[in-house]
Amino acid sequence: RVRKIDAINGLIYTIVGDNTYSGAGFVGDGGPATNAKIDYPMGICMDHIGNLYIADYRNSRVRKVDGTTHFITTIAGGGSSTADGVPATSDTISPQCVYVDAAGNVYTGSDNKVRKINTSGIITTIAGTGVGTETGDGGFATNATLNGTPKCIASDFYGNIYFLSNAGNKVRRIDAITGIVTTVAGGGSSLADGIPATAANLSALYFAFDQGGNIFVSTEGGIKIRRIDAVTGIIKTIGGGGTLTTEGIPATATRMGAQTLLADAIHGYIYYAGCTASVRRFDYPLVGGAFSGIVDSFLVSKTTHCNGPEIHIITTNYIAGRSVKTYYGDGTSDSNVIMPGFLSGGQAVTNHIYSASGTYTIRHILYLGTTIIDTISYNHTQTLCRSFPLRFYNDRNGNCAKDSLEPYINFPILTEVDSNGIIIDTISATSGLTYNAYGMPGDVYKFRPITTPGHLSVNCPSTGYLYDTIFATSIAPDNRYFGLQCAGSAAFDLSINSVIPVTGMHDQWGDIFVRNNSCMPSDATVTLHFSPKYEYHTGGASPAPSSTTATSITWNLTALSQDMSTPIDLYYVVWNNTTLGYLTAGDTVWEHIDVTPTTGDANPANNFNIIEDTVRASCDPNEIWVTPNTCIASGILPTTLTYTIHFENTGTDTAFNIYVLDTLPYTVDPRSLRIINASADMFVDIETQGSQKVVKFDFPNINLLDSSHHGECNGSVIFSVNTRAGLAPGTNIKNRAGIYFDYNDVVMTNSVTNTIGCLSLNEPMVKPNAPNISIYPNPTTGILTIKTPKDDYTSLTITNSIGQLLLTEPITNTQTTININTLAPGLYYLTLKGESGVEVRKFVKE
Repeated sequence: RVRKIDAINGLIYTIVGDNTYSGAGFVGDGGPATNAKIDYPMGICMDHIGNLYIADYRNSRVRKVDGTTHFITTIAGGGSSTADGVPATSDTISPQCVYVDAAGNVYTGSDNKVRKINTSGIITTIAGTGVGTETGDGGFATNATLNGTPKCIASDFYGNIYFLSNAGNKVRRIDAITGIVTTVAGGGSSLADGIPATAANLSALYFAFDQGGNIFVSTEGGIKIRRIDAVTGIIKTIGGGGTLTTEGIPATATRMGAQTLLADAIHGYIYYAGCTASVRRFDYPLVGGAFSGIVDSFLVSKTTHCNGPEIHIITTNYIAGRSVKTYYGDGTSDSNVIMPGFLSGGQAVTNHIYSASGTYTIRHILYLGTTIIDTISYNHTQTLCRSFPLRFYNDRNGNCAKDSLEPYINFPILTEVDSNGIIIDTISATSGLTYNAYGMPGDVYKFRPITTPGHLSVNCPSTGYLYDTIFATSIAPDNRYFGLQCAGSAAFDLSINSVIPVTGMHDQWGDIFVRNNSCMPSDATVTLHFSPKYEYHTGGASPAPSSTTATSITWNLTALSQDMSTPIDLYYVVWNNTTLGYLTAGDTVWEHIDVTPTTGDANPANNFNIIEDTVRASCDPNEIWVTPNTCIASGILPTTLTYTIHFENTGTDTAFNIYVLDTLPYTVDPRSLRIINASADMFVDIETQGSQKVVKFDFPNINLLDSSHHGECNGSVIFSVNTRAGLAPGTNIKNRAGIYFDYNDVVMTNSVTNTIGCLSLNEPMVKPNAPNISIYPNPTTGILTIKTPKDDYTSLTITNSIGQLLLTEPITNTQTTININTLAPGLYYLTLKGESGVEVRKFVKE
C-alpha cells in the first residue's frame, strides 16, 4: 500500500492498493488506485500538480496515480526492450526509486543506469553504461559506470541531478549544463565528522535536500543521519548512533535504522522511517546554505491570496542592520527590514500583487548592510481569483435593501454562473453562497438564480442578475444580495424532511422539518408513525404534540407559508417498549412520516418519508449517512446519492458559529450537488484544494444551546450529488465530514461507503411482506447470529459486493451462529432460501 497522513488532523488513509484485493500483486491499471495491487513500492514522489509516482519494484514498473481522477496507470516498464528512445512502457526496468523534476520529467534507475522518462513518455539513459562498477568522474555521465541500480535520485534548485547507487558508497551529481558526473559525498574510508564529505565512508541508504542545498544522508546502513554543508562540503552527524528508541531524547542518542528520509526545511524537521516500524522526526538547526557568509539562514512561509502571496521571511537569529530584498519574477522588487521576531529570530512580511496569472520565480536575498548573507529562490504559481459572496433574502417590503427583520431564504436555490458570456457553473445553496472565481483582471462574472422555491421570484435587482469583476488589486468582497418576493399562487406545497441520528436499544430521537414551499399559506398536520418496539412518554416532543397514540405522534400546525425564515423543526424522542424490553442491536425498525392535506397540494410526492433504521448499541450524534446505503448495481450511468450530516453541541457552552467541511470523493460530480434541506441559515462555499472539491456548509450565528438542552442543540444539512458515469465494478465511494464548533478542534464523522457492483440474483431479493428476520451484531467483528421464523428457511449463503460466493451453511434452527473471522473487512450480503422464498440482508464486517 501507499498511505497518506493528513497534515491537519493526523489521520492515516490508504491511497493506493488493497481496498478490493488482499496482498501484493499487479492489478488495477486504468481504475481507482485504491482498488489496485502493487508489490513492494520502494519509492514514491509527487509532482507539483498532485500526481503521485510509485516505483513498483517487484512489478518492474513505474506507476502514476492521477491527481484529479485518482486512477492508476503504468508509465514505465512492463515491456521487454532495453533500448533508449522508445516509449517507456515498452522497456523493462527494475525501479528502486522514482523522482519527478519541476518540468514533469520522471527519473528512475535500472540495470546500473539512471534513466529519464520525458513528458512525451520516451525513455533515455542519462548516466551509466550498464557495467556494475563506480567509475567515470570528470567525464560525461553516459560514459560513467554505476555500482548497482540507483536507490535514490533527486535534483537541486539549479536542475543538477544527484543519485545514489545501490552499493551505497557515493552520492554523485550530473551537471545540468555540461552533463559531467562528479562525486559530492562518499568514496572515502573515514567515519569521522568534520571532514570533507568526499573523504567519508558512507554505506548510504538514502539522501535528501533542503532548500539551502544542504544534503542529508542516511549512512552506515541507516545507523546515522549526517548533513553535508552546501558551502563547505563538510559532513557532520546530526542524528543516530545511539541505542535508545524512546521519544523526547536528543536525536544523536537515538537508534535510527533510517531507511528513507525527508528534509522539511520550512519547519526544521528531518523525517525518517525508523527501526521501530514507525515514521519519526527530529528537529535540526536551520543553518548554512548555498550563499552563507556566516552561520545563519532563513526560511519562507507563504500564503496565497486571490491577488498575490503574503510572504513571511523568518531568520534563525535577529541581528540589527539586516534587510531582505525580494524579486517577484514579474520585473518588480522591494526591500524590507528584518525586525525582531519569535524566539530571538528575525522576521519580515511582504505582500505582492500580480497583474496576471502565471508561474513566477521569487528570489529573496538576505543582507547585512550591503553584504549578501543568504538567498532562497522558488517558483510561485498565481491564479488570480476573487470571492463573490451572494445572499438570498425575503424582500418583504419591496425596497430592494435587506432590512434587519427580513430573513434569509432557507429554501434551495440554484444559481447559474456566467463568465465573459459563457455559462460555466451552477451552484445549489439555501441562504447564500460564496463563489470563488479564477481568471484574469477584467473577467466579468454574472450570477442568475434559475430555480427558485415555489412561487418566489427575484425582485431585486430588477434585471435578475448580479455582476462582478476580477481585479488585480486587493478589494475586500462585499455581500451582494438577491431579494425575492412572492409572485402569487392559489396552490400550496407542503413538504417534510427528517433526520433521525439515534435509533438505539433504549430510545430513538430525531427531527422532522416541515415547510410550505409555496406563497399560499396552509395549515398542516404532521404525523409520525413509529415502530411498536418503541413507546411515547409525555414530554418527549417539542413543540408539544396535538395528539398521540401507542405508535404515532401528531402535530397540528397553522398558517405555514414561504415567509418562514427556517423550516418548522419538530423534535421527538421515543423509548423502548417496556412490555417488549430493550431492542436488540441489528434489529430493523420503520418510521412513516406524512404531512397533510394532500388535496390541492402542488407536489404531494414530497409529503411523506418512509425510513428503515438499523438498531445500534451506541450512536454518535455527529454523524453522516447516505441513501442508498447499499451497493450500486452499475457504475455505467450516474446514481444520485443523498447525504445527511447531523451535528450536536455536546459541550457545556453555546456554540455560536458552526461549519461543516466535506471533501467530496473524486467518484462524484461536484457540479451535480443540490441542497435539499438545512436546519438553519446556511451559506455554501465550494473550494478547490489540490485536485479535490471541498464543500463548506457555513452556519453563522446558529447559536446552538449547550448539551443540557437536549433537542435544542443540534442541526443538520441534507444534500444530493451524482456519482460520475463509467465507474468500474468494485469502486468504493467513501465520504466523511469534519464539523467545526466555533474555535474547537474538528469533530470527524464516521465514514460511509457505497460500492459499485451488486449481487445478481434470478430470484426476487425482497418480498413485499418480509418476515421477521434479525441479524446481529451488525457491524460485526467475527461472529454473526441470524434469527429466522421456524422452518421458513433451510440454507444461507454469504457473498461479497461483486457477487462472489464465500460461504454456504444449512439452517436447522431458528437461531444460527456463523464465524466470519476469515472474511476481510467490508460490506457483505446474507441470502436466506427456503419455503418462504428468498431474503437478502446486508451486514458489515469490521
